[in-house]
Amino acid sequence: MSRLGFVVAGLLLGILMAAMDNTIVATAMGTIVAELGGLDKFVWVTSAYMVAEMAGMPIFGKLSDMYGRKRFFVFSLIVFLLGSVLCGTASSILRRRCRRRFRTRSCGL
Repeated sequence: MSRLGFVVAGLLLGILMAAMDNTIVATAMGTIVAELGGLDKFVWVTSAYMVAEMAGMPIFGKLSDMYGRKRFFVFSLIVFLLGSVLCGTASSILRRRCRRRFRTRSCGL
């Protein structure tokens, strides 16, 4: 496989990971709210994701232009995986919201 093939495969896996994140969270949110409580804070889990993604995208776009896209892509994958682990260990809806907001930083990258 040529180098271009590896680059395209890496980018496609990054897109797949982001798409699976949204699909899994949307599907599991009912169970998460039932177990952790906090139906009144339910909207903030998804809203925090959208706000952080939209706010971070232009900032990290400019920084990746200045310092290199590959570096930011790898960093965003690491932050995403770390944030996913933290979200999985959340014991309340408030912690889940904060940890999802942390993980969302990688989506803006």
